[in-house]
Amino acid sequence: MRYVERELFIDGARRELPYPIDNAINYGDSVIILFDPDCADEGNGRFHNLVAFDRSGRVLWTAELPTTDPGDRYYKVSSYPLTAYSVRSYDCIIDRHTGRILERTFTK
Repeated sequence: MRYVERELFIDGARRELPYPIDNAINYGDSVIILFDPDCADEGNGRFHNLVAFDRSGRVLWTAELPTTDPGDRYYKVSSYPLTAYSVRSYDCIIDRHTGRILERTFTK
């Protein structure tokens, strides 16, 4: 797997995505994509920018966000356990199968 800007290459297949990719992680049989958090086109709304794809490029889930606050989005992601860090100061452990938050910790 590799990526360039908005293009994701998985097992030789190319998929064009709606936003530039900030980070991509091979995670078991899926690829976790963090879209560039500064590319939201929703104005000050929330930006669901953490998405999982299967190896054929099909979207499996879009991660839930820890708040309903305007401007919330993830700015960083790490693996094992899958953890996403929100601009609203939450560290969230994400279920790798569903994108749901398993645990969230306020860090401010």
